[in-house]
Amino acid sequence: MCALQSRAQTGTSVNPGTLNMGGGTATVTPYFFVDWSMGESTIIETFYGRNATSTSNVGLEWNVTSGILQPYDNTNIIFNFLIPNWTSQELRLFPIPTHNIVFIDFRSVTTGKILIQLLARDGKIMGTKEFYHSNGSSTQQWNLSNQPAGIYFFRILLVSDKGDILKQGTFKAEKI
Repeated sequence: MCALQSRAQTGTSVNPGTLNMGGGTATVTPYFFVDWSMGESTIIETFYGRNATSTSNVGLEWNVTSGILQPYDNTNIIFNFLIPNWTSQELRLFPIPTHNIVFIDFRSVTTGKILIQLLARDGKIMGTKEFYHSNGSSTQQWNLSNQPAGIYFFRILLVSDKGDILKQGTFKAEKI
């Protein structure tokens, strides 16, 4: 960010402004634009809304506040510290490190849709799986044989039938 002040050729003073070094604009509808920037916001406002339907990515209600980072990332999964994390009794990954297959063992008594994302170290989504988990245990497997050796992350969410995120967690796995 860089503050600017200039004078017009006539010698009159121009009000100071802020030049943002990063940001952009996105068109949501022909009448609704979203601007973002890295820098200071001169006006802080919060806008609230409600979606017609919810998905595993976004719930029914949302808000956007200008001037701060939003809890929404490029993978479209919201992180909220108020949502409980998986416990070691509910979920475990094995073997870590692995040569090819990672087993994800669910032992949660909660029922809902499970969303699993495989993420590279840079946050790029390498794959996604969804399945319905009912009270009890189940095991999913993820084949990493087509991936190079390295560190990967599994982002795992439990989503209710209404689209609310009930559990969340990100787990590190190493392929050797």
